[in-house]
Amino acid sequence: MGGRRAARLAAALVALAALTVLTGLTQGLSSGAPARAAIRAAAAGLHEAALEAVACPRSTLCIAVGRRARPHGQYPFAERWNGSSWKIQAIPPPKASDAFLVAVSCPAANDCTAVGGEASSAQQFGLLAEQWNGHRWRVTQTGDPAGVSAGNLASVSCASDDNCVAVGMSQGTTRDFALSERWNGRAWKVLKTARVRRSAALTGVDCTRTGFCMAVGEIARSGQSGEVAMAQDLTKGAWHRVGVPATAGSEVTILFDTWCGSRYSCLAVGESEGASETAIAAKWTGSTWTPQALSGAANQSLTGISCLSSARCMAVGSGGTRPVSQQWTDANWTPEATGPVTGTSFASLNQVSCPTGTRCIAVGTRSNGALGAVGKPLAEEWSGSTWRVLQTPNP
Repeated sequence: MGGRRAARLAAALVALAALTVLTGLTQGLSSGAPARAAIRAAAAGLHEAALEAVACPRSTLCIAVGRRARPHGQYPFAERWNGSSWKIQAIPPPKASDAFLVAVSCPAANDCTAVGGEASSAQQFGLLAEQWNGHRWRVTQTGDPAGVSAGNLASVSCASDDNCVAVGMSQGTTRDFALSERWNGRAWKVLKTARVRRSAALTGVDCTRTGFCMAVGEIARSGQSGEVAMAQDLTKGAWHRVGVPATAGSEVTILFDTWCGSRYSCLAVGESEGASETAIAAKWTGSTWTPQALSGAANQSLTGISCLSSARCMAVGSGGTRPVSQQWTDANWTPEATGPVTGTSFASLNQVSCPTGTRCIAVGTRSNGALGAVGKPLAEEWSGSTWRVLQTPNP
């Protein structure tokens, strides 16, 4: 397992819980004890927090969510950007001893839905969803997948206030399953994902207003160790698996996040691990995914993408010990230098949201521990030509 992937996975159970499947798709989640230990260790710093996702329904409003360390675990954490400064939001913790939010979608300025996971015991990880109505956050009851002992939501996309789709993974008795749920404005209900015969997880989803959704993630390789990228599309209320080309020489390939302008136009980003680690990108044209060339992608991972259109996108992630970003301008991906993060050993950007063609907000974390550890919130703003670090309050 590569250093970057090991670091990403260390954060996965604690922060991006739906990706726990990555620690061993072929063997499932046999024990929650390591994750519990990681949560307790991270909670040692009571004034530590991390931002895992951000959504900007307009240029002067962004909502970011993540996790905050507490004496006996971690609780959900949220901050709001008003165009000039960040402010911590009050957010109710669920009844579970440990909980975290890893994804958020805001179809309107007064409507956001965030998802993640919670742990009620050492071996019970459950689904978590919370909603913001423009004034306050509240916990909403998620669906309970039948026949599973644990599960987590990793991504959510809301086409409107009464139509959200979330994806993640659930743990069965012998393997792990891709998981999906839909919010209809009143309740969450489980959506049946495409049937696959090996352990799988969905880590990113994006939906259009016409009802089309694309989800990406990974699936265990047939008869071999490692994982390959997987994608499923939601059409006419049902998920269908679509082909993703294999990456030559890679033992592990995963697509972390995706954006779709229509059922004929999607982009996705992730990472590939073989002899070395490298960021990857792919384009969907309605029938197949095609790999895209990235320059300067060695020793990098892209974990979030946001597009104003199919001709203008921004992707963010981590490279070594510092954040990275790549900009798509219809023909090419171009590396863009992120703002300098000083005073910390590790820093990464986890997700990005671009409300206009010249403004993007990306969030992540900085720490003096391992990459992905809980530390201090990090946010950067793209002006159309440069990134700059924004001041974020720490709990």
